[in-house]
Amino acid sequence: MFGLVKSVTSVVPRTAACLRYVYTGKCKWFNNKKGYGFIIPDPGSDLTTDIFVHQSSIKSSGFRFLKEGESVEFDVTDGQKGKVATNVTAPGGLAFNRVLV
Repeated sequence: MFGLVKSVTSVVPRTAACLRYVYTGKCKWFNNKKGYGFIIPDPGSDLTTDIFVHQSSIKSSGFRFLKEGESVEFDVTDGQKGKVATNVTAPGGLAFNRVLV
């Protein structure tokens, strides 16, 4: 019932009550001033293109941004221009802890 796990990129239930699946990938690039960027899904995923990510979808205890090459977990929804990442977290579903120095 709880063990629906494929490979690194496929499906991992976030909670037992809600079967929402999570993709994994890495940040391709992110523009801090504009507040958006793209995620490259990990190999083995059913996603075939880079995924748009807006800062409002990043779970963070501070500033919401991603670093190039940073590993992320995310959900996907259909946007007006294609696939969009939502509920973007650090590995393990953890919120990012961002502090600007």
